[in-house]
Amino acid sequence: MEIKEITHSRSVFCDGTFVENNIKSLGHPKVFLQIKDGESTIVCPYCSKQFILEHKDNMILDTH
Repeated sequence: MEIKEITHSRSVFCDGTFVENNIKSLGHPKVFLQIKDGESTIVCPYCSKQFILEHKDNMILDTH
């Protein structure tokens, strides 16, 4: 399963928890991630969740 989350901040955290079919995942240790200048995404090294940076004008940045 590919999990993506839109964010408005370059600083994000991931603890690996999500809910699917009313079942909450066990998660992983909380990690803090920083989307670098000039980039629009970052992927959690534990669970591969992708965080996508969105501009303030609601335009999603190119993720390629």
